[in-house]
Amino acid sequence: PVEYVCAPLRDERNSIRGAVVSFRDVSERRRAERMQAARTSILERIAAGASLEAVLRRIALAIEDECPGALASIVVLDSEGRRMRHGASPSLPEEYVRATDGAEIDGNGSAGAMAIRSGLPLVLPDIAAADVPDACKELARRYGVRSCCSVPVRDAAGTVIASFALYRAAVHVKPRADLDTIAGFANLVSI
Repeated sequence: PVEYVCAPLRDERNSIRGAVVSFRDVSERRRAERMQAARTSILERIAAGASLEAVLRRIALAIEDECPGALASIVVLDSEGRRMRHGASPSLPEEYVRATDGAEIDGNGSAGAMAIRSGLPLVLPDIAAADVPDACKELARRYGVRSCCSVPVRDAAGTVIASFALYRAAVHVKPRADLDTIAGFANLVSI
């Protein structure tokens, strides 16, 4: 998307002989507007008392809309902080969701579990070539996932309570862009 300004080009007799047109790419501004509209919609749902499942699903779908081809996943820690519970994964295969729901954080090979354990963002542009546990590679291979980025989600006290991840079926050349996108919504997951 572009904006443009057009002005007549006049000669010495003030006759129009052409035009000067200036174009400006407004892609980033439009993207920021969409992201802000999504945030506002999500906050309105939270304020209206929507269920946790409904809010997390809306967050995941908003991210998938902004990152074509990406599959969002939000997992939350159980009350003991030992197991991952399914939060929202609207586009991931149901088998993947079942394989990770209820799994213990320790020893789990999912990107979400690794981000929760480390407390740091995780960027894996090519899981098969990454220095990660074999369990992570096997889980990705089994479900057709090739790249991933994941951020830990913290509560107001700074405790990790969840993980927000984006998966792709192909090696991803710009995973940092995905990471920045989900990091911007991690605070909504925290709320």
